[in-house]
Amino acid sequence: AKNYTNVLLNDLIKLLRNINETINVENSFQYFFTDDSKIKGLACGFSIDWYLNPKKPVFAFYKDDDLIHLSARGNLALVKKGLNLSLCLNKVCKKFGGSGGGHAIAAGGRLKKKYFEEFLINVDNIVLSQLSKFSY
Repeated sequence: AKNYTNVLLNDLIKLLRNINETINVENSFQYFFTDDSKIKGLACGFSIDWYLNPKKPVFAFYKDDDLIHLSARGNLALVKKGLNLSLCLNKVCKKFGGSGGGHAIAAGGRLKKKYFEEFLINVDNIVLSQLSKFSY
């Protein structure tokens, strides 16, 4: 168990060291890809808290054969402004041949690879809408 933990930590540190070089920024969220499906949720949580813009939720994507698996994380300030990643991912992943859900602050899902660009546009629109409800 200790060796497995060390491997995960090393992979996470390696990903986070390069996160600013691999991040993609949309209007309402930011995202990156990882080669390791086991660390995508951890990487999202660490990156929104310490590495990336805390005013936008973070999505991590992992590609396998014909699916993209994802984890998404927000923070308490974003949730207070109306962010609900569970509702967002449930709706958008379903629309593109997958499934998604979780909590307002943290969610995950999967979708068919061929719909990735459309997925990004839909997520951007939904998150913008959610966050604009409580903008002052």
